Amino acid sequence: MIPSIRHWLRGDFARHALVLGSGTALGQLIMVAVTPLLTRLYTPTDMGLFGLFANFLAVASVAATLRLDFAVATTSSPDSALRLLALSLLICPVASVALSALLYVLIREDVFAYGLLPVWTVPLCAAALIATGCFVALRYWHVGRDTKTVRPITCETGVLPRAHGSALF
Repeated sequence: MIPSIRHWLRGDFARHALVLGSGTALGQLIMVAVTPLLTRLYTPTDMGLFGLFANFLAVASVAATLRLDFAVATTSSPDSALRLLALSLLICPVASVALSALLYVLIREDVFAYGLLPVWTVPLCAAALIATGCFVALRYWHVGRDTKTVRPITCETGVLPRAHGSALF
């Protein structure tokens, strides 16, 4: 058992794990460093409204593609994967508009304090849900295109230090 662990620690696995872990730690440190600036720019009410909007997006983005994106990655043939991708991309705008309409009703009826959100967040929600749904569907299509080869996955970060698809931070 010990020799196999040493083998893992000497190979590329340990180096890749170290790069991934240090990148995650660096992203967290950047957020900790920026937090005092954010608390000076935005009031607690603004942060709460952003949290309310981000949480709605996090829950609604799961339904934007009706989770057909998971099926895209697991199909056995590329033809069926392409058809599921097309169906997922067709469903995404329709589901996003329906979910944005739900947000409008929640704002108008002041359900669960969504009445505090301004009405202009409804079209913003639709755009964010469409973008998130299309990204997720295309990501799973790319991951599941071939079942025989392992492709390297690379990630480049720009302004945003974390890679969560449903929120800015």
